[in-house]
Amino acid sequence: NAPSQTLLKVCTSSRRMPGPAATDSPDAPGTRAVATPGRAAPETILAVTFTRRAAAEMRDRLAALALRHGRANLGMAHIDTLHAVAYAFWTQSDGQAPVLLSEEAAKRLFAEVNPEFRGARLTSAWQDLSLSRETLTPLPVYPGSGEALAAENYARQKAAWNLVDFTDLLEFWLEKIKVGSFQSPFRHILVDEVQDLSPLQLAVLEGLARFPEVSVFAIGDPNQSIYGFRGAASDMAGRLGRLWPDLATVSLTDNYRSAASILGLAAGLFPAAPPLSPRRREDAPGYGEIQLFAAPTAAAEISWIGERIRKLLGGTSLTLTKDLGAQTLSPGDIAVLVRFKALIPAIRRSLDRLGIPCSAPEADAFFAEPRIKILLDAAARLLGMAGSEDAAPLNCPDRILAKGPLGLSAYLGDIPPFDRLFWQSPAFKQLCRAFDEHGGWGGLLSFVSTQSELELVGRAAEKVRIMSLHAAKGLEFSAVFLPALEDGILPFAGTGLLTGNAQGGQDAPDADEERRLFYVGLTRARDRLFLSHAAKRELFGRLVMLKPSRFFEELDLSGVKRSALVARKVSQEKQLGLLTP
Repeated sequence: NAPSQTLLKVCTSSRRMPGPAATDSPDAPGTRAVATPGRAAPETILAVTFTRRAAAEMRDRLAALALRHGRANLGMAHIDTLHAVAYAFWTQSDGQAPVLLSEEAAKRLFAEVNPEFRGARLTSAWQDLSLSRETLTPLPVYPGSGEALAAENYARQKAAWNLVDFTDLLEFWLEKIKVGSFQSPFRHILVDEVQDLSPLQLAVLEGLARFPEVSVFAIGDPNQSIYGFRGAASDMAGRLGRLWPDLATVSLTDNYRSAASILGLAAGLFPAAPPLSPRRREDAPGYGEIQLFAAPTAAAEISWIGERIRKLLGGTSLTLTKDLGAQTLSPGDIAVLVRFKALIPAIRRSLDRLGIPCSAPEADAFFAEPRIKILLDAAARLLGMAGSEDAAPLNCPDRILAKGPLGLSAYLGDIPPFDRLFWQSPAFKQLCRAFDEHGGWGGLLSFVSTQSELELVGRAAEKVRIMSLHAAKGLEFSAVFLPALEDGILPFAGTGLLTGNAQGGQDAPDADEERRLFYVGLTRARDRLFLSHAAKRELFGRLVMLKPSRFFEELDLSGVKRSALVARKVSQEKQLGLLTP
């Protein structure tokens, strides 16, 4: 099941320093032969993935291989995210697990200990601090800004309450590697999605690779680098080449996911990149179908999406099971991918009205239930974390909170907004199980902090998934819908311009990264691709009228089936009766 990554580099161990593998430019040097070492002990292997969900899938596949070949010890290999391995090392070193802050909770804590920062100034200061840590660059200090002091206040409060954010985990691990306090058991390091590593993450891996006789293997695609806003390193190929000059490069140009027409369309975004060769069978139902719809309004666009999905599912809610003898899909074969989450609710409401089973993965998690949020917010405050401004305060003694969810149910009973039905609901039962599984509120809150949309998208197998383009990274679907392809949305112009609080595009993402994000969306589709845009839509409480995305000018639309719904102004004449009042 080869992915759509285009380039790969590999390197085996050397006597002094190993060379990793990564993506590179199209004019990368050719492949050289690499000697295959003997079998490695599983516990000496570290495989780093982008999400824990992907790591779990890899462990499952490895377990199946081990069972098939009778090698039970294969399960001893370390397969996880870099942050998860760092968290385990912190826990081992400190003797207890820290409470891990989600990105949202970390920003709230930063705001709480720096009350002078508000609004745009708070957002800017937080982004500057986060990027400086991930990119290993000095914090930008402006005259009179107080950002350096704000960073100290934040760090001091975390230490006082034994709280850590995701960056703390890697900073701690890197420091221990540098001073020699971490004796690495890893002799073989494998890295997925290498193009999305931040300089801090790369420094950790480079530190691990400094141990004697370590080999590094990495895979990635420069055309799918979409996390620059989180500090992902630019020119990853150049960085790796400077670290390890003896890289061996293998280009992957065979694509086993998408139909030839979909690959051809996406290639227009990167005309200088090596073309991908489709290896899919062409007899799949709907193979290579691409449609482009121009709608007068967002409502008309959403209606078009709903009708197309109904046809793909067989037309009625009574035929939502997959019929191998018909050209229909199951709901889990379909995804609607959007540039940002504000576009999701309207699409979901429309599909719900049509009786189409659908899921917005992050919104469907048990901890997204409003009353669960209240309980978790109270637990966070108990542990010294800044509470959410949106959560209603919970009037409950700390001694009751400390007893966990069951203690809360006995104490709160029918006190609004709680009732007996809630205490018997699946969401509350999941909360109780998670509390027990993770050893109390601290472990539970750390678990919730790791459950981003990226982790949750793979769990709703028999529902149409509605998610952001970023969350769809690494996934694939038989049919993909990409709505709202308008200038200002994709490429994104920034929330300031869309909300009317114009900031001159200050918060607009990099245009090249937006192109790569569009490429990711296009190449999630295996057989069918549905593109659409609307002349006007409601966004953030205001009506916006945007032109179709400029990216359409770069695509070859000659083989695309195009359709449009034109809005017509209808005037109605009133016929007067013979008798008038």
